[in-house]
Amino acid sequence: MASRSTKLLVLGGVLLVAAFAIAVAVAALDSDREVATEAEYEATVSSTRDRVDFALVRITKSQSEEELIERIDEAATVVGAAGDDLSDGGVAEGFESLHDRLVSTLDAFSSELAGTAAQFEDPTFAPSLQGISSLGFLEWENVNEIVGEMKEKGLDVALLERH
Repeated sequence: MASRSTKLLVLGGVLLVAAFAIAVAVAALDSDREVATEAEYEATVSSTRDRVDFALVRITKSQSEEELIERIDEAATVVGAAGDDLSDGGVAEGFESLHDRLVSTLDAFSSELAGTAAQFEDPTFAPSLQGISSLGFLEWENVNEIVGEMKEKGLDVALLERH
């Protein structure tokens, strides 16, 4: 029968091997990320920004409450797809952390827009909808904060505009 200290040593060794295997797997996943040049990444981020901005402009062109709700819902879809496409693309060296933050923030922005559309569709909210003259989204500000940080690191990408 093995002594208690031998069992602890074996258990410690097994845990160490497991931790090493997990670290190798995480490193392998991260190394699968496609690397882009800074110019390629700038173009990708700019395209993402333009898609999001276009969807937001469409919201402001709404002519009725129904169209407003529909366009907010459409914007949620566009913002989510833009974030997914950004996630699938290459990342320039040194932008990995900002990239991950932007992808997750676009996902949150998509959810915020979808939630707003759902709230506006709620019949109990309808009386409040008529008094609305502007909309503000926290995640819009967060996207611009991240894009601003990217600009500080050298990317020439415009912030989302107020519409």
